[in-house]
Amino acid sequence: MVDRIKITLKDFSGNFENCENITKKEFIEYPDRKQYDNFVLRNKTELDRHDLSISQAKKTGIVTIEGSIRKWNYNNATLLDLTQTSFERALRNIAKELNISFEELRQGDFTQCEIGLNINVSIQAIDVLPMVVNYAHLKRYADRMDEGTLYFIGSEKNAKLYAKSKEIAGKSSIIKQGKRREAFKIMQDKGNDFLRIEFTLKYQKSFNHHKMKHIQNLGDLADNYSDLYRFFAREVSRFILFNKLSYQEEYLTPKERHIIYGLENFGYETFLEDYQAEFVERASKPDTKKSAKSDVYKSVITVLKKYASPDDYNFKTFKNDIKETLFRKSKDEKVDFAELLGILEGNKKLSLPNK
Repeated sequence: MVDRIKITLKDFSGNFENCENITKKEFIEYPDRKQYDNFVLRNKTELDRHDLSISQAKKTGIVTIEGSIRKWNYNNATLLDLTQTSFERALRNIAKELNISFEELRQGDFTQCEIGLNINVSIQAIDVLPMVVNYAHLKRYADRMDEGTLYFIGSEKNAKLYAKSKEIAGKSSIIKQGKRREAFKIMQDKGNDFLRIEFTLKYQKSFNHHKMKHIQNLGDLADNYSDLYRFFAREVSRFILFNKLSYQEEYLTPKERHIIYGLENFGYETFLEDYQAEFVERASKPDTKKSAKSDVYKSVITVLKKYASPDDYNFKTFKNDIKETLFRKSKDEKVDFAELLGILEGNKKLSLPNK
């Protein structure tokens, strides 16, 4: 669940005897220019190694730890997610390597926290990306979608979706790449692939704004791990998918016909922007302009959900894939699956996944 993270230790009592010094040659020759001591903390794997970056400010002594704890705990090409137990174990190992107590590490502040899961999807993950047209009204960046990655960027948080099997094969050691690509190809041909969904909360206030104000330091994060699953369920429910629409034109209302025509001919982003601008221009007051924009958005989403083609990947199948992943995770974690399902469905009538 927790992945890349930035940890800050203000009163560091340990040392870097188990780390590798990576101070640049320039600073060795001219130590007065050096503002930080820089190290890496290696993990124990022989292949597909992932290191944590560690720096200590010369003036203040503050230590910063950055990198993917998940990959450091396992390796650089893993499908495994960190459970609450494995996250705590990884933190204990980091504390041990830095020669500090576990409690001292728990008191560390953190920012840039990634919260994510590998979702087992029923089509190729890279084919899901073009369908995801909106997330929380954040700016969509699709310039790397052909490479298997889609971004949504905001001021306090980001979202990232990418084809995990493609990433794993690409980051595997040379001797493993061929076999892993072949294995993933067999899985994909059988309708089985992995989509990685990650949310990055950039600051402490990002946690405050997402019902997690009680998580103030690293120890709080470890103790309240189940809240991360609740956050994940809330946020994945905000993704908007647009694939193919299925309808009988004679049964459409004029409004539905207009929306469908716009979506199919101009695409989601262009049509929504123009449609909203049309209604905002008609509104006479600031409050009504805001509500008009919101009403248009809701109307478009209603059509997308109502007429999503049942023969193609859509809202429902995407949500079912997420349900099944959360169901499996709930067996390993102290989190109520029925509660997660209620969050995912917007507290509507609950239904268990098919498998």
